[in-house]
Amino acid sequence: IEAALSAGRRHLLVPNGAYLIDRPVTLPAGTRLMGANRQSTILKVTATSAFICARSTTGAADWCRSGLSDLTFELAQGGIVCTGHECTLERLRFRGGDPAHWAILMRDANECAIRDVSMGYGGAADAFRGNGIWWDCTLTTGSGSAINYGDSTVEEVSIKLGAENTTGIRLQPTALPTSLINNIFFHRIQVNAPGASGPLSGTVGIQLSQ
Repeated sequence: IEAALSAGRRHLLVPNGAYLIDRPVTLPAGTRLMGANRQSTILKVTATSAFICARSTTGAADWCRSGLSDLTFELAQGGIVCTGHECTLERLRFRGGDPAHWAILMRDANECAIRDVSMGYGGAADAFRGNGIWWDCTLTTGSGSAINYGDSTVEEVSIKLGAENTTGIRLQPTALPTSLINNIFFHRIQVNAPGASGPLSGTVGIQLSQ
């Protein structure tokens, strides 16, 4: 993947198979990475994250315009970090992970789409022990005025939390109280945390904060 990116390729197809990712891979703005399908293209991630979708380095620096689709992520820690606008994540599966990390971290991102994502469903081998999706805002203006991010769609997402003290979806800016996450459209979201006698201790389905 890194060799293809270094050669200037921005549309990558990962064939059927299992692949080791032992360090985070930065995807330049405008990169599209697709698996054959999310059942048969499996990324075994031993790094802190698999992919960092970077902002543009030319023109308007807010834009990302990258996308990932049709992949399964087997996580040791975190998964995908998207920075900037117009990032698209579709037809993805996640398993593994740990309670200190997130499968998907959307950082300072607008006009994005997350669709048809599954975490933790399928059987014991697909257990998901991390946190799901965090929409974060880390920025303020130079004067300290509020900045808002969001303006995006999250739909057809199923998350089965498999560890205590984990969260399915969080909308909470780090730069509180001078930043906002708003205008997120949720459609058909399912978060479960089944334990022996009720929900796993300390789990949260969807956390909204301003």
